[in-house]
Amino acid sequence: MTAWHASAHAYEPTSTGSLLRQNPELIREAGAEPGLDRAIPAEPSAPVATARDDGELSFPVTAFDFGSALSPEEQQRADAFTTPWRGRNVTISQLHALRDALTAVLYNGGDSLVRVILPPQTVTDGVVHFEIVRGHIESLDVENTSNVVTERLREILHTSRDGQPSLREIERNVRLTEEVPGVASATPTLSAGSEPGGTIVTVDVEPGDRFYGAAAIDNAGSRQAGWRRFGVTGGINNPLGLGDQFQATAYLTPRFMQTKAGEDGHTRLGRVSYDLLTGLGASRAGIAYSRVDYKLGEAFAGLGTGSANVISLYGTNPVIRSGTVSLDVGASLNFKRSSDEKFGDILRTDERSVLASVRVDGTMLGQLDERRNAIQYSAIVSRGTAKQRESDYSGSVAALSGRRFDFYKAEPALAYVQAITPTIRASVQMRGQWASRSLDSSERLGLGGPSAVRAYDQNAASVDDGFVFSVAASKSFSSIPGTSLQIFYDDARGRTRGDGPIPGGSVRLQGYGIGANFSGKRVAAQLSYAMRAGHAPAHTARQQTWVTVSTTF
Repeated sequence: MTAWHASAHAYEPTSTGSLLRQNPELIREAGAEPGLDRAIPAEPSAPVATARDDGELSFPVTAFDFGSALSPEEQQRADAFTTPWRGRNVTISQLHALRDALTAVLYNGGDSLVRVILPPQTVTDGVVHFEIVRGHIESLDVENTSNVVTERLREILHTSRDGQPSLREIERNVRLTEEVPGVASATPTLSAGSEPGGTIVTVDVEPGDRFYGAAAIDNAGSRQAGWRRFGVTGGINNPLGLGDQFQATAYLTPRFMQTKAGEDGHTRLGRVSYDLLTGLGASRAGIAYSRVDYKLGEAFAGLGTGSANVISLYGTNPVIRSGTVSLDVGASLNFKRSSDEKFGDILRTDERSVLASVRVDGTMLGQLDERRNAIQYSAIVSRGTAKQRESDYSGSVAALSGRRFDFYKAEPALAYVQAITPTIRASVQMRGQWASRSLDSSERLGLGGPSAVRAYDQNAASVDDGFVFSVAASKSFSSIPGTSLQIFYDDARGRTRGDGPIPGGSVRLQGYGIGANFSGKRVAAQLSYAMRAGHAPAHTARQQTWVTVSTTF
């Protein structure tokens, strides 16, 4: 069902604010997404069965002694691991296998360098004695063949909470090094040091691609200002050798790609950014400039134009990196200036705003009944100040009005993906927004479009407070690698507050549909067809088809 209160407006006109909201990549940095190629091996809870009896002499074991060489936490892990071995007969070969397994358990992902030794002994009363030899990181060397300044890489790899980094911290730092633009891979190797118990860690850093680019065609634009788009993105990795990155993005709506009814409208979107390592671990800081301008076409030809400019300062800091968990924190400061003209410059709206935001985002990988799953989450809290000025030149004397307001808003998001079978997976996604007052178009939450309720276009509705919920199931095909089919259901609800120029009201949009995806080595395509559920607001189509085709080079 779709319902609006009588005082609300179901359709949002195209403006610089709506275009900025519909293209969040112009004003926000994307969070890093960890790969699925690393997994933490599960600790075995049963005796290791790598050794065979083959008639070998066995003897009963009742306890294991480590000579008080373990910390309480290490002793607890060792006791839990060796419990299945107590009260049974074991062979020498099995004890050697247990010794190796205990070394891995006490290693604990790199927290400490511990080696378990089984010395020659006579087992008395079923008690087996182990000796503990502790090692240490003697040195950490960097073999760098990339163009990134070695000192910057060394700062990341040596990051530690206290003194020399542990192997666990080095593993984390290696992952962070691989995220530096200009680095393809970082591979650590261990070798014996010159000191007793010493270990030398050498990290080989290989160079990555210097240039990258992508192009895309989609129909995710505004119908009144060019809905079929062509976009390009390109960048330079490590141009100054500082682990820096320059990137540029542009989207156009060429006239020949539009329908005849809407060929007079156009939209141009662009963004350039530059960021680099700060010298404080793997944290980064950058600056970006974005611009959007449009002209209405179709039935609104000649009735509206506008432009907006945004300057952004931003920074990010990775807090957690492991095989299953990532966590980043960041902050940004956006300065926006926009102008919209209606009816041949008879009505004009100018706005200046400043928005400060802090954000947290991350990923957790896990398993449910031996089926892999993933959780992605983010939370953004913002405070902004806006000044608006409206001019009316319809009379002999210009009529002017304006307002200034401060606002706060919070934006949580959560996505969960669960493998059901090797080729079927289910997903649930939710994102929302709460605002302290009515907002302008660029700060509202859009309820329609390819990233919201797909049965409605981008201008169907936007709200100050609300949420978007989606549930889907997809099926991949091993016979056609990279291909999958999907069914989905979308539901969005929200309200506009009554303390702004738009009357207060509430809305609910629902839709369902099917989709297909293909991802090849350099080409990807997405197609979805969605139908509305319930009665649609005026000026909206009964269904929507979304298409995206992209390539990398």
